[in-house]
Amino acid sequence: MEIQGYGLDYEYNWYIYGPYSPDLARDMYSLHEVGIDSNRSPQIEEWLRKLEDPSIKQRDYSHYLPSNDNVLDQFLQFRKEAFALSTQLKHEDILEILASILYLNKNLSIRDPNRLLTELLNRKEKFTSYSKFIEQSIRFLFEKSLLD
Repeated sequence: MEIQGYGLDYEYNWYIYGPYSPDLARDMYSLHEVGIDSNRSPQIEEWLRKLEDPSIKQRDYSHYLPSNDNVLDQFLQFRKEAFALSTQLKHEDILEILASILYLNKNLSIRDPNRLLTELLNRKEKFTSYSKFIEQSIRFLFEKSLLD
């Protein structure tokens, strides 16, 4: 959502699974601990229904969600297209790879597709067998104008 113009103003660093925000993690744990999910507005419920993800319905993101459906619709369309890139990979692996590519491009200013691939595989050896998918993902992100 940040790339599509709706930033949450969290800073990210590289962690085991890729981009990670300690502040965002802390906030999400805090929201969960106080049971913030019990007070959702009808508008938030509508957005959550669109997400079609039961795990997200456990949390209240009302103060983070965009004020119009357009940004969320764009994000959901992006997610749908991203998941369609592979029927063999788990959705969380697809998102981890895409987020990692975006992080390397933005934070390390890596623009060359071959260098992006090499850097990602150096940092995430578990994805070595997915090099073709990573190449496809890089092309996908360039086509979406999400990489510099």
